[in-house]
Amino acid sequence: MQILLEKLNELPDAIYPNNIDVGFKKVGDLINPPKVGEAFYIGYYWCTSVVVGIIDDNTFRTLNSIYKWSKYE
Repeated sequence: MQILLEKLNELPDAIYPNNIDVGFKKVGDLINPPKVGEAFYIGYYWCTSVVVGIIDDNTFRTLNSIYKWSKYE
């Protein structure tokens, strides 16, 4: 399934601040849903930092940012 990932916010205590701009969007294949303790991959080569919290079914928090993903059509 193709998804669209969007960075919604950068956390004030980000480990790597200003690495990816707020508003960044990426389209690619969903490998697995976000899981705490693992990076979130789009395809097999691009990923976020480690997921530290799930906000809702499509929104999650990493070490640096808050992201939302949705089905891409």
